[in-house]
Amino acid sequence: MKKFLLILFLHFIVFNSINAQTVYAPVPVTKSNTKKVFVHVMPWFETKSSNGGTWGYHWKMVSKNPDNILPNGQRDIAAWYYPKIGPYASGNPDVVEYQLLLIKLAGIDGIMIDWYGTQNKFDYPKNKANSEKLIALLQKVGLNYSIVYEDATLNNATDKIATAKADMAYMQTNYFSQSNYEKYNNKPLLLDFGPQGLSGESNWTNVFSDLSPKPSFFPLWYNYNAGTNASGYFAWIYSDYLTGLNNFYNNNSFPSKIGSAYPGFKDYYTQGGAADGINWEIAHNGTATFNATLDLALSKNLPYIQLNTWNDYGEGTMIEPTVEFGYSFLTSIQTKLGVSGLNQHDLELVDTLYDQRKLYSGNATEQARLDQAFYYMVSLQMGAAEALLLGTTYTPPPPLPDPWDSTHVGAAAGSAGYNLDTFKVSGSGADIYGTTDAFQYAYQPITGDVTIIAKVLSIDNTNVWAKAGLMIRDGLGATAKNATIVITPSNGINFQYRSTVAGVTTNNGGNTFATPYWLKLVRAGNVITGYYSSDGNTWTQLGTISIEMSATIYVGMAVTSHNDGNIANGIFTNVSVTQPPFINSFSPTYGLTGSTVTILGKNFTGASAVSLGGVAVSSFTVISDSVITAIVANGQTGNINVTTAYSTASRSGFFYQLCSGVSTILTSNLIGTNYQWQVDAGTGFANITNNANYAGTNTMALQLNALPSSMNAYRYRCVVDGNNSNAFTLRFVNRWIGGINTSWETPGNWSCGVLPDSNTDVVISGAYVVINSDPTIRSLTVDASSFIMVNAGKKVVINH
Repeated sequence: MKKFLLILFLHFIVFNSINAQTVYAPVPVTKSNTKKVFVHVMPWFETKSSNGGTWGYHWKMVSKNPDNILPNGQRDIAAWYYPKIGPYASGNPDVVEYQLLLIKLAGIDGIMIDWYGTQNKFDYPKNKANSEKLIALLQKVGLNYSIVYEDATLNNATDKIATAKADMAYMQTNYFSQSNYEKYNNKPLLLDFGPQGLSGESNWTNVFSDLSPKPSFFPLWYNYNAGTNASGYFAWIYSDYLTGLNNFYNNNSFPSKIGSAYPGFKDYYTQGGAADGINWEIAHNGTATFNATLDLALSKNLPYIQLNTWNDYGEGTMIEPTVEFGYSFLTSIQTKLGVSGLNQHDLELVDTLYDQRKLYSGNATEQARLDQAFYYMVSLQMGAAEALLLGTTYTPPPPLPDPWDSTHVGAAAGSAGYNLDTFKVSGSGADIYGTTDAFQYAYQPITGDVTIIAKVLSIDNTNVWAKAGLMIRDGLGATAKNATIVITPSNGINFQYRSTVAGVTTNNGGNTFATPYWLKLVRAGNVITGYYSSDGNTWTQLGTISIEMSATIYVGMAVTSHNDGNIANGIFTNVSVTQPPFINSFSPTYGLTGSTVTILGKNFTGASAVSLGGVAVSSFTVISDSVITAIVANGQTGNINVTTAYSTASRSGFFYQLCSGVSTILTSNLIGTNYQWQVDAGTGFANITNNANYAGTNTMALQLNALPSSMNAYRYRCVVDGNNSNAFTLRFVNRWIGGINTSWETPGNWSCGVLPDSNTDVVISGAYVVINSDPTIRSLTVDASSFIMVNAGKKVVINH
């Protein structure tokens, strides 16, 4: 998205003190799926340096020794999978920062902390201290949190109820009152991994008795030990996989449900010598298992989804970056939640920040620089953070003009800028092809039909299939439906499309054209057609496809380097985005020659013509894209039309009004040498000559003077060199405007300023009119919202 930094930083800037950074408030991640997603975090990991010289249990279990270095360079830990940053201490501030930034930039809303209570036993105090280091940074990052209470720890308590009440009191005092502690139904959200240590509804009622308000309490699925104290239940991981999740989601007996998404299950207990292993496994299959469980949860009406887990290596359910899976689970989350403007490149920057924290440990100046990078990241100023971390100058691109915007789609990086009618779109990314795209996109949201045209001046040759072109896209996710026409360095111009979400992309090329070249995409209904041109005037169709898309689509310029990690620059000029004009309304709905009509609608910019009843107006002004004012010329009752380069919009209901005694001019639409005006007074057209009512009968423009209403419905045309012009019909119309009172007999209530006579057509709209005479008129048009009262003994005579 558009984010511009005014102050530029270099890697070698000297900070005067560790407080020299500018603190930015956290900015929420923009995503199209707003369902609340939290991740379950285990705070129980310890290293030798954090644990008094011995590795914590969860890295070594019984049989492993992380001091041993394996042939692959990794420590010998009790896990099938290896954290990308190596085994860590959960309370290390650099680790806390690393984990919370990754969680935020993945689009996750907060964390659910596995919490062991306040007992001074085993590693419980360490777990609580590590939890509170996470909690201390959450607000700065912009994340919420809740507690998952491990009440099984009560099995080690002398008095279970007293200990549980002490744990609850501690949470209420220290956690529940915080603004970023998650609330459900205006009460603190509290999960329980059980209950396993304390059973019985009355016992849990006692435990909660001192709390105000009582938490929204969610035990583990199918665990009813808390009775009616449960506000709902949360799903977890079990061998029946999707069947078990579906059964849980479809169980209507639960008051509320928290969903579960997980990457797989493969425990290490037997191998670690800890205990008997769990005798089932759910294969990860890359990200397939995670995507399936997340898709299922997103499809259900759930208040929360819990990602299980961030870092349980003992059971192989971690989604944080690992050597084996990289960032794949986090980029899947970005895609599934429709995260805008962030991708794997941004996640990798967090890893860079972590590496530099370690590299410059103890260096106050460098740590201050890294503090600044942290604040850039939490405020989503990723370009500034990258420049500061990599030691380069961050120069933001010139701002895009409204309504243009820019974002990374998929796993890509880049930017877009505009200067002197030229767009520069810079993007990395693997490709725009297959089932998933990765590119930089300068776009604007559009509703309805649209045409986009641009001249592509150049595209960097980062790969023979680097692409720069025009796109119409149904959403900003990496797998969205789209149609695209692109030009490449070595493979010509290609029209390609994906007609289903995450479907394969079809390509139509087979030419050798190279930049500079003109491209055009047209959407009419569901049909999208791609064209190319060497001059911007003569167009050749390359491909067309019918794709059903959402009401609002995204139209713009796309660039991919087809060489991820490298940037390709695409240069575009003569960019235009046009849509068909649309007339919403106009007022007044009638007009005399010389009067003004205001037309409201959209897409009026560049309008070339306005007509009333088929007759061009004297003049018109495009006030804005949605407003035109027009001066009535020799009008005609009928449609009001606005013409742009795209098409003509039309709306019925305009009445051209003549009043008795006025003068007007009729102008022939034909031009020639010999002119003869004719009139049809009801018996056919006949030539006319100059007299008291007519002047210019042998010219292009006929002057009608002081017209009597008896000429109502007369038709006029001009014979030009033997050819007939368009015909004009006179309409003498008197409209009720009601500016004075409700009386028919008041002249000021009528648009002509006189009372209607027997040759006048009368129009009354939205009015209450009282008749206290015996008027004779030609015709009467009254809408459903009007009311006419004819006083006793009076009548209205309509003679036509």
